[in-house]
Amino acid sequence: MPTYGEKEHLINKAEAFEHATLGVLQSGRGKLPGIDAWQAGAVAKAPTIIYDINGTPLFYDYAVKAGRTQLGTVRTAASKILGAPDVAYEFGARSIDFKGLVAKLLPKVKKAHRGKTIGAPRLVCYCYPKLGVLFPLTGPGRERSQAIYHFSGNEVPIRDPSTPIEGEFAYSFYDSLKTATRKKNLGVYAVVDDYRAKLTPALRKSLTTVKSIDLLHRRIEPWRLTSEIVRELAYCPHYATTDARGHHCFSVHGQQKWDYCAVATAQMLLDFFRYHETQDDIAPALGYSAGSGCPSDQSGGYATLSNNHLKATFDNSATWAKAKAHLQTGNPLKSGIPGHARACAGYAYRRSILIPIGGSSITDRRLLIYDPSPWNSDYAVGGSVYWENWDAVNHTNFIYVSIDK
Repeated sequence: MPTYGEKEHLINKAEAFEHATLGVLQSGRGKLPGIDAWQAGAVAKAPTIIYDINGTPLFYDYAVKAGRTQLGTVRTAASKILGAPDVAYEFGARSIDFKGLVAKLLPKVKKAHRGKTIGAPRLVCYCYPKLGVLFPLTGPGRERSQAIYHFSGNEVPIRDPSTPIEGEFAYSFYDSLKTATRKKNLGVYAVVDDYRAKLTPALRKSLTTVKSIDLLHRRIEPWRLTSEIVRELAYCPHYATTDARGHHCFSVHGQQKWDYCAVATAQMLLDFFRYHETQDDIAPALGYSAGSGCPSDQSGGYATLSNNHLKATFDNSATWAKAKAHLQTGNPLKSGIPGHARACAGYAYRRSILIPIGGSSITDRRLLIYDPSPWNSDYAVGGSVYWENWDAVNHTNFIYVSIDK
């Protein structure tokens, strides 16, 4: 009888590393914008392990480095039930001082949970893709619980992922996956992994020994590993390849408060249309509630904040085709996922073929995401930019924004 548990289908790190390296290689060959700078670097072999709040490894985050300089991060799945092995390509350096965070948070945890024994903390993804620290707790009667803390120092409440709020709450990514989704995702992973498994032993060795992606391109040429990207970047036909934060006609804004993801997303989209407001001024128009966030449908706030010059349409049945169609108009959109809001600036579709070895082919679909997380009181410093695999995430809603003609 088949099983669909995440623990039964964990991916070993060596396999995940190969998927991370192949993903960067193929994306570079297909000229995925922003990845060209990565070709001078290589994928670091030791990942940062990101856990689900249920205690199981969820992601392996591999740094892409050229010497000591971090060019970006490849996020890969830690279990086959997530489907796509490479979840996202994030631009720029990322530094998480986990020990420092734990030392900063521990006094708050002890004060809030007096009388309980605190176990070994873990770096967790508590609401995709937001990271925090989980502290296991044991009460006087040996009852077990846990406390999840945002990097800002706030304790994050646990809620059902279907809660129609975009702000701050925690849920288990694994527990949100239904059996049918897990079964489908195992099939997706099998197809992509078959592609990896058919590489020759010499090429598999090259993935772990060659010091740069650029050299791998030359080494891989006899195998004719091809990659074709069809893409549409919104706003203009050029791309800031030297800017680690991404497409320079649209800049990322970090959320200035821990539950301001929808607010910062609105600020990004409004700024594109030259309606600049502070995040504190934007929040009331979106129905923001302190310590919680905003309702999923914030469309009315865009009209209010632009004196009805912008049209914002809420859609709670997000699809790839709809995202692509709206981006092709040259307009941005808000991408809603459980508990979180981000801005989206483009899409890419890739088809890769390994010709002599079985003729295997794989495809992936990506959105260019401008994420207001991680939080920073200086919005020009916070946030992140990444190409996200469409099929790795549960998309809940869009808000399409354009000039109201």
